[in-house]
Amino acid sequence: ALWIAADCRPDSVICAREPRELCPGAEHHKASAMPDVAPMEDHNKRMAEIREKHDEMQLRTFTRWWNSVLSRRKMKVEDLCEDVKTGVLPINLYECLSGALVKRYVAEPKTRFAMMENNATFISQLKAKGMRLVNIAAEDVTDGNRKLLLGLTWTLILRYEIQKYGDDEQELLRWVRDSTKGYSGVEITSWSDSFVSGLAFGALINKHEPSVLDYDSLSQGSSLSNLESVFSAAEAKLGVPRLIEPAELADNPYADDRSVITYVAKLRQARGAPARPRARPARTRAACTPSR
Repeated sequence: ALWIAADCRPDSVICAREPRELCPGAEHHKASAMPDVAPMEDHNKRMAEIREKHDEMQLRTFTRWWNSVLSRRKMKVEDLCEDVKTGVLPINLYECLSGALVKRYVAEPKTRFAMMENNATFISQLKAKGMRLVNIAAEDVTDGNRKLLLGLTWTLILRYEIQKYGDDEQELLRWVRDSTKGYSGVEITSWSDSFVSGLAFGALINKHEPSVLDYDSLSQGSSLSNLESVFSAAEAKLGVPRLIEPAELADNPYADDRSVITYVAKLRQARGAPARPRARPARTRAACTPSR
């Protein structure tokens, strides 16, 4: 019988004795040579879950931020991705933030074309203010694209809540660190996990407005009650809108940093400000004053 030399490498191994028959052990070699994709798939799945939790928290916070601005006109967002589609709320938001008046838009659009026109006006007004908008167009707002709407809202927050007051994210974080030095239980390392106990917020308020909150009334290990005390005091005595609910943040290892940054920006704006009653809603579009 003619024997052909058999190479038992795991890629293509054929024994001469029985053509097309794999050499003993070849299947094992093939299996061991293939990378184990299960851990990578698990990691990707977990990261996707974390991103989704971030987006869900961010959507709730940003919706409340829209409402804090639009409340001046007795307007309210229930479902951000749905309610912005007509373009009416975005234009009103822009007017309240900028103090400018959009001369022409469709107040009660009935067709997709009219909605697109409104949102095109909204986008063009933002660009005219020098805002850099990346990968978002009127169609994305009209379609209620969640990812792009969150990005757009963050751009608005950066412009009108942070940069407007001469800050950026790093400067704001430095202000937090400087303000909370010496407070027991407070260590600022990041925008997310450093705030989940409520102590950092409490230290900020006590530092700049000691009569508003007694820091010693807070305690380590009581994150939920700490956050409730802090958010309630800030809203009642400083006029800071309740953009985050305590249960969303308390001991949350995956807290959304942009939600925290937005709330801290509002706290900084309220620094030194006297308690003020909520302003009456504007009766005309032109009377809507810019955000503080």
